[in-house]
Order: sequence, then C-alpha cells, then structure tokens
Amino acid sequence: MAPTDTPEPTATPTDTPAPTDTPTEVPEPTDAPTETPEPRAVVLVDSQMNVRGGPGTAYAVLGQVQAGDELDILARSQDSKWWQVTLPDGSEGWLAASLVTASATDDVQIAQNVAAPPTPRPTNTPSAASAPPTATSPAAPPPQASTAYVLTGFRLKPVGVDAQHCNSGDHSIDVTVVDANGSPVDGVRVREIYTGQINVTGDQGKGPGRVQFDIYKHGGGVVEIVDGNNNSLSPQSPGMSSDWPPFQLMLDAGYCSCKPHPDADSCRADLEGQQYLFAFDHYVYEVTFQRQ
Repeated sequence: MAPTDTPEPTATPTDTPAPTDTPTEVPEPTDAPTETPEPRAVVLVDSQMNVRGGPGTAYAVLGQVQAGDELDILARSQDSKWWQVTLPDGSEGWLAASLVTASATDDVQIAQNVAAPPTPRPTNTPSAASAPPTATSPAAPPPQASTAYVLTGFRLKPVGVDAQHCNSGDHSIDVTVVDANGSPVDGVRVREIYTGQINVTGDQGKGPGRVQFDIYKHGGGVVEIVDGNNNSLSPQSPGMSSDWPPFQLMLDAGYCSCKPHPDADSCRADLEGQQYLFAFDHYVYEVTFQRQ
C-alpha cells in the first residue's frame, strides 16, 4: 500500500497591530497679560465741608460731604483752587482744593462752560419818597448787615506766649467777639466760609466771647460773623493757613528773633526763600470782631 502524504501544517495568519499614534503634548493655555488699570483721579475729604455749585464761595452751597469720603474728580477750576467732583448721590459739585487731599490729578482738565457766580442781591434801602413826612430829623438807620461788627484785630500769637515757640506751637484760628466797650460777647455765630463750619462764642469752652477753628494748608481760613439765617454781619477776615504767613505778621510776632538777623530785610529773605522754618505749620492766628 502506498504511503499517504502528511499534509503540511497551514500557518495561522497573525493580525498585525495597527501602529499606535504617538501622543502629542497639548500646550498649557497662556494667560493673557493683565492691563494695569489707570489710577483714578480722586479727592479724599479731610473734614466735613460744604459743596458749592461752582468754583468759589460766591456760588450756592449744595450740601456737605463728610470726612473720609472719596470722590471722583471730573475737572478743575482755571486757577486749580477748586475740584469738580461726583458726589455720593451721583450729582456734581465743587470742593475747595485746600480742604481735601487729591491724587492722580495730572490729567485732570479745566472745566468748560462754568456758569458765572451769582450777583449778590443789593440791600434794599428805603427811598426818600417812601419815608413818612416828619418835622424832625429822622433817626439814624440801623447799621447795614455787613457793618454790624467790624474787624479790629488780626495778628499771629507772639513767640513766647502760651505754647508758641520758635520751632513749635499750637495751630489754630482763635476768634474773639467783643462789644463796643471791649467786653467779650457770648452767643455770636462765627462762620469759616470755606468749610461752612459755624461756631458760637462761649460754647466751646475756649473762654468768654471766643471760638476756635482748625487751620489748614494752602488757603482757606476766612471767618465772618453771621446771623441766625447765615447772613453776613461783618467784613470777612483775610485768609489764614498753616503755610507761610505774611512777613509783617511774622515780624510783629517775634519770629525774626528766632534766628539772628541783622535787619528786617534779611529776615524777609530767609522767610520768602523758606531757608528757615520759623515753626512752619504751627501758628495761631488771633482775630477780633467788635460789635458796633
């Protein structure tokens, strides 16, 4: 019997695995650079003060802002002595620059189309035609509101008096009101016109007929007597600040003796050149009003 061929084993096909993709690294997203915000032009209110309808004390008082209020600046006055700001209620008003601390103001523009200050209303004076006929001389009219009190004293408290020294001292505005005989008068309303603050003589414990106000840098410090309706009864005092007082006031108060000066001109030169501090920022102004 012929031999039977043994079949060759059949190779089992093997699946070739598909090539594996090499994973590609996904880059981490890069944060977009953050723009540095521009600083806001703002004022910080130093103490309670009036808000005006325009850049000056001739404009009406719109209200008051409080110490610590931070307000956005919109514009400045032509002389840069007033800031136009946005008030807490969203309205606009003006603040005296000398009574606030401003920041980031380099780009603040001058306000445009500012209304002119109102014209003061004239005092009504009775005409001769309206006066009743009389055979006797008419009585003298009462003093006008602006002259019911007159300014009779304005000086710096001298060196060596109370706490005033060549290089230190108190800093305030001290106002005394006296009658025609020179006796102190209590109950008189004294207003500082930049802040609108009103103090009544005798109420602060500063002595009979006296009131005291804080003093600020760069202006302000104008005081006057007012009635119960805040109408002026006196002339306004000169402005007073804790910066360099006028030379004559410094000379009269003895500050030129704080450093040897051969003459008044050398003292004036030192003062105007700010080469010698003369107790800078520590002055007391003394103001006296007398009732007519």
